[in-house]
Amino acid sequence: MSWQDDALVHAKDQNPKESVGLLLNIRGKKRYYPCENLAITSHQEFILNPEDYVKADNLGDIVAVIHSHPTSSPEPSQADKVSCEKSNLPWHIVNPESEKWAYLEPSGYKAPLLGRTWVWGVTDCWSLVVDWYREEKGIELKDYERNMTADEFLFDPSYLKVMLGEQDLENLDQMNH
Repeated sequence: MSWQDDALVHAKDQNPKESVGLLLNIRGKKRYYPCENLAITSHQEFILNPEDYVKADNLGDIVAVIHSHPTSSPEPSQADKVSCEKSNLPWHIVNPESEKWAYLEPSGYKAPLLGRTWVWGVTDCWSLVVDWYREEKGIELKDYERNMTADEFLFDPSYLKVMLGEQDLENLDQMNH
């Protein structure tokens, strides 16, 4: 079986969730390495288990990201394009029903400031602020790693401390007691 066959089997097994895996180069041969999708909304996005990434990296050179679009065409979404740029790796996308594939590689893509699709941790409100300051003002802001969900992020004490400041956080605590 080819790596495409293995990835397609994984995509069908995971359907209706998005499958995710890595394409490895192991001693000159390409092999598919299936990974766990940690996303809570795994039917519409994926979060690759970092432990799987480390295991795959120890087996061979990671040469591409592979995932499925179980409910849509394999054409890359805006979030796929942004994430492909961040990964600096080519991406292969498959629809497990039609068995059609799409290919994407880093090309300098930037999500538009207006009309972007909201995806937590990829093209969300904070990424819009970061992108706007970079593009319009030439100012680099820290693009914080997000927790698994928006709720976990918004109620994280370290996030609140940065966004509200120490004094406001103390006032918020006093109001809640």
